[in-house]
Amino acid sequence: MFRPARNLLLLFTATAAAACPVINAATTPDEANPIQNARHLAGQSCISFDDYLHYVGRVRTPGPGAGVDAAGNYAYVADYFFGLQVIHIANPASPSIVGNVDTPGEPHDVAVVGSYAYMVDGSSGLQIIDITNPASPRIVGSIDTPGDAFGVAVSGLRAYVADYSSGLQVIDISNAATPFLVSGVDTPASATDVAVSGNYSYVADSNSGLRVIDISDPTFPRTVRVVNTPGNAYGVAVAGGYAYVADHNSGLQVIDISDPANSTIVFGVDMPNAAVGVGIQGNHVYVADGWNGLKVVDVTNPTSPTIVGSMHTIDDPNDVALLGGFAYVTDDWGLHVIAIANPAGPSTVGNLDTPDVANDVAVAGDYAFVADGFSGLQVVDVTNPADLSIAGHVDMYVAHEVALAGSYCYVTDSGYGLRVIDVTTPTYPILVATAITSTPALGVAVAGNYAYVAAYTHGLYVVNIANPVSPLVVGHVDTPEFANGVAVAGMYSYVADGWSGVQVIDISIPTNPVIVGSVDTPGYANAVVVVGEHGYVADGSYGFRVIDVAVPTSPISASVVYTPRFADDVAVLGNFAYVANGFSGLQVIDIADPANPLSVGSVDTPGEAHGVTVVGDLVFLADDVAGLRVLPSQCQVLTAIQPRDPGDRPEPATVTMLSTSPNPFNTSIELTFEAPRSGTLTIEVYDVSGRLVGTVPLGYFSAGPNRARWNGRDANGGDVPSGVYFVRLRGTDGRSRAAKVVLAR
Repeated sequence: MFRPARNLLLLFTATAAAACPVINAATTPDEANPIQNARHLAGQSCISFDDYLHYVGRVRTPGPGAGVDAAGNYAYVADYFFGLQVIHIANPASPSIVGNVDTPGEPHDVAVVGSYAYMVDGSSGLQIIDITNPASPRIVGSIDTPGDAFGVAVSGLRAYVADYSSGLQVIDISNAATPFLVSGVDTPASATDVAVSGNYSYVADSNSGLRVIDISDPTFPRTVRVVNTPGNAYGVAVAGGYAYVADHNSGLQVIDISDPANSTIVFGVDMPNAAVGVGIQGNHVYVADGWNGLKVVDVTNPTSPTIVGSMHTIDDPNDVALLGGFAYVTDDWGLHVIAIANPAGPSTVGNLDTPDVANDVAVAGDYAFVADGFSGLQVVDVTNPADLSIAGHVDMYVAHEVALAGSYCYVTDSGYGLRVIDVTTPTYPILVATAITSTPALGVAVAGNYAYVAAYTHGLYVVNIANPVSPLVVGHVDTPEFANGVAVAGMYSYVADGWSGVQVIDISIPTNPVIVGSVDTPGYANAVVVVGEHGYVADGSYGFRVIDVAVPTSPISASVVYTPRFADDVAVLGNFAYVANGFSGLQVIDIADPANPLSVGSVDTPGEAHGVTVVGDLVFLADDVAGLRVLPSQCQVLTAIQPRDPGDRPEPATVTMLSTSPNPFNTSIELTFEAPRSGTLTIEVYDVSGRLVGTVPLGYFSAGPNRARWNGRDANGGDVPSGVYFVRLRGTDGRSRAAKVVLAR
């Protein structure tokens, strides 16, 4: 399949206007809305994603994050290249590195007990680090081991080291400054991890399985049982009479160790990739499963475990530590924080595997229209979202994105351009016309009599669709990079242009579109949605970005929420943005204050989430593996999400523009605004080209209603000519509000 880049399979979908109702037993279903009606009959409603397993925050470490432990307000990461990294996690959404100490070897794992971190350092054995002052950790003792120290557990006055080719090493740590080797027991394969319970240690010995070692006499450890696992045992955790083994390609193996000398496998849970690390808290086991992320397994009944949740990180996870309501996961990128107060993910309302790769989706009435790669357009009956079925289809080369207008569906087809499909009868869609673009057509938005097509290396095409059966390319403008997605608001088109961020194009004359503004984004802009004075951008590996477009010719990057993996697409409903985030599924972001967006939840999906749209209390997600996936949306009234402390939720924006009068004006114009708190303000005036005409410092304003005036003059005191201007009120904190005014002399 033609994919110039993985991030080309993106969409702009129309923003839904309806709010998410909270359906309960007393609610009367809206019979005019069959989707809502079906949900009501099923007893389903919108949800708070914060109540479920979700991604919270992250911090990059200098090198690959190998092992991790957590205690108090800190996480301790064994950084493979740069020793111990101490990370402050009092605010899990904003973890930060506060201290570090390099070590001579290659850190693999760490265990924290009291005032010390015990780190296994590969070829340099065991390093004992004083963490009394987390900002200044220091090595106080060390001991080399015969092999390469890979895993560590601490019990009492001894550290137990999984020493790769040299099996298990027992080390006396009664004096942190002078640890010494007590004994060792060899294992036939490669010892990579160890757990201790009572008088036994349990060693993950790769292709030799789990070794049960009696350590009742630490000077003479002896193997009492070997449990041959079907894969390669890499990680182990022990709780409640069971050992849980991360068995690489054989997933999670549950081993009954109630009688250690007769330990036996009681169940195996297959994992999609390669289980390498494992942790346990309560009735749930957390498995680091390679490229498939963190898997949560319910072991309430250890003989019948089930996967109940899943969450991706940026890279393949290596280890997991559990503390309170959070999982701390290391991967080669760094440390990730995942909320596990409820370890399960939200239930899926419905799912339909489509014939090929679902790239995008749009919904109207009883039908969803899926751009399905080589299988073209798939029309899906969503009358009952829990029981989806394909109702019709139209073949094409590679369907990327879809937009709806009236009785027609407009689909970008990378091999041909814009396809126009008559969906008057959705069960019998008919291809009626094609508007050819010179390069792959990727994104599409429809407004009035025109379709706007993002055409990868050739920028934006404007297609006249006044007669849909005879579309005509009437305008074109090249963009600096790769046009992936497009949105239209008023007389402007906003193009997500890959490494060149967002390009703002004046389309007031459709036959002569002109770039009039741009804002660079640090990532790869894939998709954009514009609502009011803000644009919301899916910015690839840099997550979700908000841009201020109050003055379209001078857009400003306003805020960002970093998401795991790769932000592909975005849709907005009410106070929430929904980001299709590749391998990490759906991310939900509160945008009630666009200057301070907050991640409120997420849900993983089986494959890569490419496209998203929201209708009422349903989210429709295009997933390349799962096809069309239907999920509940975020309830608009947030009752379950409260700030953990007064500093967590930001204050409202500095000013709210209330009115401009008179408008149009002749000599001067009065601005009425509301200031939620006191501060200083400045007026900035821009012309339609985005040029700053002048600034007027207004001085100090108290909280409450206020007035200001612009006299129609530029920075030099001269009268500006008649025309359209954008007047922006800006506070000292950088936040602003703008209004369009007309000067008529």
